[in-house]
Amino acid sequence: MRQKMISNEINLLRDTFQRLIRRKANTNLGKLIDKTHPADLALLFRFFNEIEQNKLFSIMKPNDHTGEFLGELDLSLIHISEPTRPRLISYAVFCLK
Repeated sequence: MRQKMISNEINLLRDTFQRLIRRKANTNLGKLIDKTHPADLALLFRFFNEIEQNKLFSIMKPNDHTGEFLGELDLSLIHISEPTRPRLISYAVFCLK
């Protein structure tokens, strides 16, 4: 019973995210991203196509939840690449495949 309830909540969240993406409601998407638990957001990413994933990833603001979200993501969804321009500080850029 509990798993079915969680499944319904994830489906509702997925549908809400997809509707906001279609409407290009970036402000509302940003607010929803901030309010969604990083583990739930990582789970949702499995259901989004590459365009939707890139859209959400570009809207995310770096904060404490971003690290948690990246930690929860399936490794198959993450591609790590070096920056195109050299910088004094070395870092990796996380890009969705």
